[in-house]
Amino acid sequence: MDPLISQTYNQLTGKTLNEAVFAFNQLNIVDARTGDLYFETYGVPNTINISNVPYERFVCYEYLMHLLKNEDPNKFTTIHKGTPYYFLAWTAFEIRNYAKAVFYMDLALGEDIRKSATTPDALNNPGGNLWKLIPCGPATRVIQQLRDSTQQVLRKFQDRTNETITIDEFVNNFVLDSITQDVKNRSLISSLYSYFVEVDDLIDTIKIRSQNLSSIEPFLSNLLKGGLIFETLLKSAADRRSWIITDGRSTGNNPTTLGNFGHCSDFLTLFNISPNDFSTSAPDLSSIVASATNDLVGTSFSVTSKLRNTAGHDLRRDDIFQNSDDFRLLTEKQTNAICFVIKKAFL
Repeated sequence: MDPLISQTYNQLTGKTLNEAVFAFNQLNIVDARTGDLYFETYGVPNTINISNVPYERFVCYEYLMHLLKNEDPNKFTTIHKGTPYYFLAWTAFEIRNYAKAVFYMDLALGEDIRKSATTPDALNNPGGNLWKLIPCGPATRVIQQLRDSTQQVLRKFQDRTNETITIDEFVNNFVLDSITQDVKNRSLISSLYSYFVEVDDLIDTIKIRSQNLSSIEPFLSNLLKGGLIFETLLKSAADRRSWIITDGRSTGNNPTTLGNFGHCSDFLTLFNISPNDFSTSAPDLSSIVASATNDLVGTSFSVTSKLRNTAGHDLRRDDIFQNSDDFRLLTEKQTNAICFVIKKAFL
């Protein structure tokens, strides 16, 4: 065992990892409550009112989970793990590891579905509050952060476009409807949540960078994620509404690329745009910034589609992010595009 993690675990829990492993070996799993009781006893707690060494808590909990998995893989698979995944999601948010936060957030829901049998029932567990953006339960602080970030996105979208999506509409008619329809949609929703909070975090990061040219990988990755979310939303809308390509070589087929949507009459009609409004390629990032001249549907869709392809095929892009304004401009067009699709195609 790692001596430093062992010592930290002991300080945080008052127990030893050897005791936790021994107790796990002695467990007779009767039902989901067996797992709840075990992790309430040997799991790594977190502080409710203020953040306190979240990194250490996160590392210790992950380490404990690895120990248990290695000790008895079958028992590890069987035991209900909603509690540890909930706490790992909570502490991951606090250390700003948003990708792992939403990953564990989804694992917690999966465990609760296994216990409750249905997604709606599972969402009534404390972990469901993360998905429903209800700041209640132990992780109230991070749920409030996620809710505030989402509300800010919706409010700024309204300010730029005069289109309104309330937080209740977003959660009840889009988020919950999507994840109860298809388990695969949980990846879409969790990615959307992490994208929202990552944008704010990266804008703050740009503000303290030097003026030297440097790697822009974090910003490209975020822009690629925004474009991928947009593309996934369009494909989901196409499946729901049975959109097909209506001209060109692929006529009669389902749209499978962003470019296909420019040849899909139902898509163009719904958003009141023409094929010329839906450009999907650009030579570089600077030209995309130059094209981001307004917040209309066509412009937002084109900027987002160009970013999806430009950020997705080559990391050797020009460093245009000397200040936060250009990055903010591009993410505003991406969130416009995402919200336009949610508003028009899902609500």
